[in-house]
Amino acid sequence: MPAYLGLGAANLLANAVQSRVLEVATKPLLMPLLMAHVTSALADRGLRRPDQWVLAALAFSTVGDVALLGSGDEAFLAGLGAFLFAQLSYLAAFREYRGQGPVAANPWLLLPFAGWWAVLLGLLHSDLDDMLLPVAGYGAVLVTMAAHAWRVSPRVGTGAALFVVSDSLIALTSLSDRFAFTGDDVAIMATYLAGQALIATGWVDRRLAELPAASEPAATPAPPPAVAG
Repeated sequence: MPAYLGLGAANLLANAVQSRVLEVATKPLLMPLLMAHVTSALADRGLRRPDQWVLAALAFSTVGDVALLGSGDEAFLAGLGAFLFAQLSYLAAFREYRGQGPVAANPWLLLPFAGWWAVLLGLLHSDLDDMLLPVAGYGAVLVTMAAHAWRVSPRVGTGAALFVVSDSLIALTSLSDRFAFTGDDVAIMATYLAGQALIATGWVDRRLAELPAASEPAATPAPPPAVAG
């Protein structure tokens, strides 16, 4: 994680000072560092198969990060598609914990996520034109992922919420001229980097917490009593 934190800080600096060279040098490497963290933390623990969905989400996020280094509608749609597969991969991972968490006990907690999606579409409706359906579809999957992230743990849920904030800022500042603000690029990346880190580390913590019950070694049988000679 120190490498991720250091590279993330460098990327935020790149956005703050608008250094294109530094941004291109750092952004494609961020999610692979989280993939390495998840892999190394859980390697050879008998828990790797379910974690492939989290690794897939981070891999698709890398593709999205690279695509969004471009400009124009084609780059935006390529990034949107990659992140759509990232959210679907996270959803597939979180299915393992279906029936758990606050949303399972209180389905009405889904309402704030659905409400925010509706508000965002309302704010951007006049700006979207042909982008309405792709953005609406992606937003629906995104907020669904964020709601179900609370199945895993509060840390993963918080990370997913920050992911929603980051993508909302991208939509508001990239698809409309009415919501841009000074430092919006830094805010987008800060919430994205924090969100992905919380999801990855929260996932690892949840999986490791299951290890004692899942892989507790069998008790060593007592030696047979000695036979008197």
